[in-house]
Amino acid sequence: SFTNAGVADLVGSLASRLFESEPLIPADMRRCLEQHTTIEREMDYRMITTGSSRRLSMKIAFVPPDLVMVHAEDITELHTALHELRQRRAELEEANRELEAFSYSVSHDLKAPLRAITGFSSILEEDFSDALPGEVLDHIETIKRNAAGMTRLIDDLLSLARLGRRTLEKSLISLETLVDKVIEEHSEEIRSQGVKIIRGELEDCRADPSQVGQVFSNLISNALKFTRGTQDPVIEIGMTDLEGRRVIHVSDNGVGFDQESSGQAFEVFSRLHDPAEYEGTGVGLAIVDQVVRRHGGFIEARSSKGEGATFYFTLWPGDEEESA
Repeated sequence: SFTNAGVADLVGSLASRLFESEPLIPADMRRCLEQHTTIEREMDYRMITTGSSRRLSMKIAFVPPDLVMVHAEDITELHTALHELRQRRAELEEANRELEAFSYSVSHDLKAPLRAITGFSSILEEDFSDALPGEVLDHIETIKRNAAGMTRLIDDLLSLARLGRRTLEKSLISLETLVDKVIEEHSEEIRSQGVKIIRGELEDCRADPSQVGQVFSNLISNALKFTRGTQDPVIEIGMTDLEGRRVIHVSDNGVGFDQESSGQAFEVFSRLHDPAEYEGTGVGLAIVDQVVRRHGGFIEARSSKGEGATFYFTLWPGDEEESA
């Protein structure tokens, strides 16, 4: 039997017409008959009526007691689409390799002059501080601070660019253990600011531990930054129900921001606070957003000025949590 309009001219034709273009078919038919087996293969066939070439998927099967059935399906469009997809994938992989090489080159080319600026500024400060007016020394400090900020921005942008090229390496992870580790990494800042950390129960899930660690690190760093100067600062990490779904949350009682601007929080270079008052590159939350979306989850921010902020997110698609 033959399916699809593309091979309609084969119906009712002698099998020899097909076999002329594919001599292996008769041998396959004999093997099916002798071994009572089924063979699947693909072949190209030139149409009798149009002369065009079509890609066929062949299934040659033994039919008791002594027959062989040949089933052909026209898969030309699928075969062409798969070929184009493989070609585009190869082109994309090549473009990614070129982009990565370009990223490293840009990083080196940009960081080299920044290191020179910082180095010469330090020399001026150390060797000529007695001879320079205080205003000049202040300018030197500004130069060094801006150079350091530019270096952090380059590093953050490279981290964001690399995320899209990294394969997710999911495993069953203990979120509680991971969060406790991140908290320990920020312990010095937590102690110096007198921040109270509340870590609630967190369910295990399947995720990329390295990337999820970056999510919690960025969110906790963000919370520490915006609770600076807050009386009795508190940061809470836990799980909660949000509109019928179990989600992770990181909240603080810091300065907060206007809820109408919450959608901009995850945009690259977006700054919801005065850069002169709060340091940052405007890339950290963009990294968080990309990691969460790569895991198939969602993230949103809820806040009010002067009343802190809460970031809600999941690391799994839909309503199903990939837990143990």
